[in-house]
Amino acid sequence: MPCWRFLSAVLFLIPAVDFVQAQERQHDALQLETLEATRSRPLFSPSRRPPPPVIAMSAPVVAAAPVVPDPHATPPDLHLIGVIVGSDEQRAIVKRAREVKSFGVAAGDQIDGWTVAHIEPRQIILQHDEKSATIAFSAAKK
Repeated sequence: MPCWRFLSAVLFLIPAVDFVQAQERQHDALQLETLEATRSRPLFSPSRRPPPPVIAMSAPVVAAAPVVPDPHATPPDLHLIGVIVGSDEQRAIVKRAREVKSFGVAAGDQIDGWTVAHIEPRQIILQHDEKSATIAFSAAKK
């Protein structure tokens, strides 16, 4: 009796082995070129149509940023009122052209983006980046 069970099990599995071998042969024979219908009617697309072709677009044209003039391009409109020269410190008294009030500056101070580079007995020298400007005493008004 046990032999009969073994023999029936073997006979039961023979068709399954043949089926698997047939599937493998069929899979090996399957080529990508034969799947044109699958590519033209995709299974998971709701419309069953291929996606539209991708159109290469050029990069968007970005307008150049407008050139903003540097507000510190020209030196401040100052008048030199006086210079105080001490043994260890020099100071200058200046006033803006359209203002009444004057103010004092020392070497290294900032005036409208310009740096006071030097204070000399009759003038001050301002610097901004690589530019320099000299502010001297004005001619006496008659």
